[in-house]
Amino acid sequence: MSLTSQIQRYKQLHQLIIKGATGSAKQLADKLGITERHVYNYLKELREMNIPIEYDPIWQTYYYTQPVHFEFSYGITPLNDSDLNTIEGGGSTKYQAEKIISPLKFYFCDVD
Repeated sequence: MSLTSQIQRYKQLHQLIIKGATGSAKQLADKLGITERHVYNYLKELREMNIPIEYDPIWQTYYYTQPVHFEFSYGITPLNDSDLNTIEGGGSTKYQAEKIISPLKFYFCDVD
């Protein structure tokens, strides 16, 4: 899956969570066009990033237990010779390569 697709999926997931419209894991999978296993993987990744997410069986939706702000940002920087040697296994290359830094960020927001 491309980075752009993953970002869009996280954005869509975030929007469904803040709207209280995720449904069950199976329903969420259908809304996102992925398998239920992938839903659980996304949720696990969010929890590993300390995102406070829970499931409410009465309302049948996932929700944040604290306000969360989703922001995607990335930076591109040229690779140096050392980076290229690591990637190429010591070989040389004649093209300019780039690497992506910090692809995904979630922030907790304090609400007054």
